[in-house]
Amino acid sequence: MGIEVKGGYNTATGNFLNAENKLPKQGQAIVGVSLPLLQNLVIDERRANLFKARQAQGWYQTERDNATNQLAFEAAQIYWKWAFYYQQMLIFDNALKVANERFTAIKTSFELGDRMAMDTLESFIQVQDRLLEYNNGLLEWQEIHLKLSNFLWDNQAQPIANVQKWQPESLEKIPILRTDRTIWMQNGTANHPILKGYDIKISQLEIDRRLKREKIKPKLNFQYNFLGNGLNWNPIFTDNYKWGITFSTSTLFRAERGDLQLANLKIENTLLGKTQKALELQNKLQQFLNETDVLYNQIILYRNTVANYQQLLQLENTRFELGESTFFLINSRENKYLEAQLKLAKLLSAYQIARSGLDWAAGRLAF
Repeated sequence: MGIEVKGGYNTATGNFLNAENKLPKQGQAIVGVSLPLLQNLVIDERRANLFKARQAQGWYQTERDNATNQLAFEAAQIYWKWAFYYQQMLIFDNALKVANERFTAIKTSFELGDRMAMDTLESFIQVQDRLLEYNNGLLEWQEIHLKLSNFLWDNQAQPIANVQKWQPESLEKIPILRTDRTIWMQNGTANHPILKGYDIKISQLEIDRRLKREKIKPKLNFQYNFLGNGLNWNPIFTDNYKWGITFSTSTLFRAERGDLQLANLKIENTLLGKTQKALELQNKLQQFLNETDVLYNQIILYRNTVANYQQLLQLENTRFELGESTFFLINSRENKYLEAQLKLAKLLSAYQIARSGLDWAAGRLAF
């Protein structure tokens, strides 16, 4: 209620004291209270600062949650890119093994007089191309591995060693589920730490506005003091007391009304900022929902495409073994199959990044 408790001890000695300042020889202890009856009755500077400090605890929590949410999304993007580059390296490694096996077989056939020298040269060139692709893929995987290691720390806040031996889960083994748009749009972004931070800022500004509104009141304070005889308080409930009322007011409260208008503008500006940020997050959520829908359909379609390319390659290999095809056609079919595998891996990686984006836009990665 804004009550202030006061205490003091007064002494006064001398030959020329004013009679009204005369005190007991041993001095006088004073204990009193001061109670505001108009301004500062509901809220004052000290209580306003206390209320805002309590709100600030929640605000720092939202700042931490928002930083965690952002960091987790960045880590998720790097992780799924790491998974893609690992998958790409495996695809290139398998293609290199197939090219080496084919070169060995064609070379043996040439030595037996069943193949032309040109087939041997062409198969050797393919081995060189596959080796170049594998080396480039290995370099890309190592580079993304280093980026991923920036996010890997143990409980003692030390970087985790030997991360080069780690391997991600195969993208093909991770279930691909259709996103339920209705649930995501219903939950929305209301629990995002950024928006919670705006709510706390608005609450703090509301406290400021209450304080500014409180100042557009006259000051009327009641004071009551108990007077002792030295430190003797026995007679304080009889006639040893002092009380009074003080009153003051401004004429037009120009400065106070200006402060109140400024407080109103700050709240309005913060509300507009929250609305803008909520719209941005909602649009991001909608964007990631669209991406997951499109990527889901593309993955289902392209899995069939990869299977078809693989079947064409197998048939072409059979024809090649029967002497009804050429190495050029084999190479062409294999390149298409390789491109399809890489494209499918990219789609799977992009889908997982989009799913992480949904959690980021909703603020779920902070928990």
